[in-house]
Amino acid sequence: MVRRVEINGHYVGDDTVVRVSQFFFLYIAFIVLWALLLTWDGVNIFDAVGISVSTMGCIGPAFGITGATCTYANLSDFAKKHSVLVHAAGPIGNPDPAGHVPAQLLEIQGHVVTI
Repeated sequence: MVRRVEINGHYVGDDTVVRVSQFFFLYIAFIVLWALLLTWDGVNIFDAVGISVSTMGCIGPAFGITGATCTYANLSDFAKKHSVLVHAAGPIGNPDPAGHVPAQLLEIQGHVVTI
């Protein structure tokens, strides 16, 4: 079953839905990849996923060993370097680090919706 996406009574173009879906699945795939690299280095899976999401999304402290009251100091050199690289690469996927939705994602039937 194929559903058309509708926002405020306007249908979103199929190409926009495809681009948003691609971004979402690539983002999740990279989080999984980064978490697997950290688990390979000895970080448990819960902490590895938290670190991956935190560094790639630039969202602040993770959970567990790198939570709000902890630091990244206890991680290995590999894990720290990995976290720095992931943190630096994270904003590449999100053109606006402030978290605003890019205008091209809000294009509805040829019109750009401004917020």
